[in-house]
Amino acid sequence: MFAPVFKNNPKYCVGKFQDLTPYIAYDDVMNNKYIIRGRPVSITSNFDNEKREIISSYTSMEELVMDGWRLD
Repeated sequence: MFAPVFKNNPKYCVGKFQDLTPYIAYDDVMNNKYIIRGRPVSITSNFDNEKREIISSYTSMEELVMDGWRLD
């Protein structure tokens, strides 16, 4: 129902991604896409659906979790 937000993953949340909040856009969730994107910390909407810059993408939820991502 919401755009899931994740804790920072030390493998990816560095450099240009260090000040962004990792999340999966609402449309990506609804289309079973596992794409971690970064949004500015100032945006707190749970319905965020912007196609922001991709941090990482996966073929399954299991692959995403195995790479160290955890829900916030």
